[in-house]
Amino acid sequence: MGQLAGIKLAQGNLTDAEKLAHALIRVYERIGISPHSRLWGEARTLIGDILVARLDFNKAVDAYAVAEQMLAGNQLYQAKVLNRNRNRILALLKTGHIEAASEIIPSLYRSAKEFLGENNYHTAEALALRAMLSAARGDDQRMFEDFSTAMPVLFHDDFEMGLDYLAKQRRTILAQAYIELLKDLHADNRDTDLGVNGSDVAFQLVQNLGKGAMTGAANAAMARAAAAHDPALYELVRKEQDLDIQLNATQAALADAIAVQESPNRLQIIESRRAELETVRQAKVVLLDEIMVQFPKYTNFIRPKSVGVKDAQQLLQPEESLLIVFPMANRTYVWAIPYQGAIRFHSMEITQTDLEHLVSGLRKALTPQVDTLGDIPAFDVLAAYELYQEMLAPVADAWAGAKDLIVIASGSLGQLPFSLLPTSAPEIGPETEVLFSRYRNISWLIREVSLARMPSVSNFIAARQMQAQKIAERMFAGFGDPVFNIAQIAAAAPAGEATGMAGQGSGIRLRGMRTSSQGDLDNAGTSSVGLSCLNRLPDTAEEINAIARILNADLDSDVFLGKAASEHRVKTMNLADRRIIVFASHGLLPGDLDGLYEPAIALSAPAVTGEKEDGLLTMSEVLKLKLNADWIVLSACNTGAGKGAGAEAMSGLGRAFIYAGSRALLVSMWPVETTSAKQLTTGLFQYQKTHTSMSRSRALQNIMLDLIDNHHVKDPSSGQIMSSYAHPLFWAPFIVFGDGGK
Repeated sequence: MGQLAGIKLAQGNLTDAEKLAHALIRVYERIGISPHSRLWGEARTLIGDILVARLDFNKAVDAYAVAEQMLAGNQLYQAKVLNRNRNRILALLKTGHIEAASEIIPSLYRSAKEFLGENNYHTAEALALRAMLSAARGDDQRMFEDFSTAMPVLFHDDFEMGLDYLAKQRRTILAQAYIELLKDLHADNRDTDLGVNGSDVAFQLVQNLGKGAMTGAANAAMARAAAAHDPALYELVRKEQDLDIQLNATQAALADAIAVQESPNRLQIIESRRAELETVRQAKVVLLDEIMVQFPKYTNFIRPKSVGVKDAQQLLQPEESLLIVFPMANRTYVWAIPYQGAIRFHSMEITQTDLEHLVSGLRKALTPQVDTLGDIPAFDVLAAYELYQEMLAPVADAWAGAKDLIVIASGSLGQLPFSLLPTSAPEIGPETEVLFSRYRNISWLIREVSLARMPSVSNFIAARQMQAQKIAERMFAGFGDPVFNIAQIAAAAPAGEATGMAGQGSGIRLRGMRTSSQGDLDNAGTSSVGLSCLNRLPDTAEEINAIARILNADLDSDVFLGKAASEHRVKTMNLADRRIIVFASHGLLPGDLDGLYEPAIALSAPAVTGEKEDGLLTMSEVLKLKLNADWIVLSACNTGAGKGAGAEAMSGLGRAFIYAGSRALLVSMWPVETTSAKQLTTGLFQYQKTHTSMSRSRALQNIMLDLIDNHHVKDPSSGQIMSSYAHPLFWAPFIVFGDGGK
């Protein structure tokens, strides 16, 4: 049971790990295990580790103290387990137990350095813990020296595969402490005295943290999927993964050799293991160099290199600025990089948790469950303005002259379009015209700049360095309104996601709500859902046909609706010659359907099509597509779904489409009102058709402003104006994800 709890903890399943650990303690109590037994000590230590994973450091210190008291006479356990437990050391540092930590850390580092060498992950982690100890003592110089030595090793690719949940969490906490030091040094211009640019080093470090968010197993799965279409690449990737397994096994063998104090030939065994480890590492270096030379695009996707702020600035075009926002546990860091001029580095006292609450509050007016137009909540423009003041205003001199703002924002900010942030103090008075018309007077950020989202700095770099591709010959392919079960074909009026809000003509219709016959997929009570349970989206057929007509596409050979919107068709037809590809269906997250472990787009079910595919176009399958598209449109895919998990999952899906050859995606961030969504998507492509030199992001900007200023919700039967479209629920849901250029 203890081993299983440890496995759950390593996977990040803290709830199950905690249940198992406490169940183990109850078993020990029931069968009368001596409280001074090592079993008790290990169980209490496990509780401490779980509490560290929950960032509850005070309770973790108490749990470790109980383990220490129980085994006060077991000096071997103290030396080999408690005093080497990095979670305990971190908890001591985070709770101010400096003297206790100082008794452990120096010997831990000396031992690791002696037996493992300076370039070993465990040695570097011990050195970073020593840096935190120096910080607690106010020794910034020693802290900087230790951190600057440790961090490159902690984020080296050799060690990424072997890190479990707790190891990655410790690394994040250590990195955050270093970033905070760099911020302080940079603010006081003390970084130059140390020979570094604190802003630049911190910028590269957050890129490493972003890469490290993916587990080794998930990264390996993406690597296999990305390489699958090329046999030569696939063989190299398979060899790399074999070397990773060998590397982890050799590291474990070395650790075991060090732990065995009583072995007569201990030093010889340790030296042999170290030599074996170095041989495997060198083999991996050679292999990675070969992959990089032969397949640079793959390397940039799977293993992107961190770049400096100047590297990013050199790839900007006139009238562009790059904004990077990286929330962490205790602060949020912001970089604003202009086309030319000074780069601004700013930190704000808003934590990840603060941002989650703030974004959740702002989205209440954007994802309402109401019956009529009049029930739609007021958008909290004051809170949105406060966020602008904290996040963008302090670095405004670095982006204020731009017309195009490229945004890279992680965490909960991935659910919020920056277009709806007011740039000046909003004055919200009573409605003097039709409903929502007062929002026309707000100085939304979209009035000043166009906006595009990039998933990461490395993706931005790769997009700008990509060689121009031949323009696809055919304009369009659209897949929509898939059929999920036989009964939906027979239904005269197919059940769909577009739902009328009752109210004597004052209702609106929404789509993108991720519904099934079992209920809302975002409801925790909804369980055991299969593809056949999903509801149809009939309004998407009308939208796809409208876009096809604007683009002069052939409705017979370019539009695939209902049963024809199949996974087999997507994977077998030539999509590389299509410039615009629309998928109008449910965007699914891991766990939405039984057995679904990665983001996917729902297409017609095999029970309907008679094909062998499962009807789910998954992220790994997108990686295998060959595309050359200006646009991939994910219409009705709610990227803010799943209590915020949608933003991260759809970011992965977006990266997959970009890797497959798409330059940009148009995605929605919440369930969209049907009529305004259709006006946005069809208007966008009409605008690009008539303004051929305009960029993707500026075309979307113009359509949004036109919707705000000039259009209204009308009663379909009488044509009477019911409200303005100026409420951000209507005009702000879509974002450009990827390259917003031409």
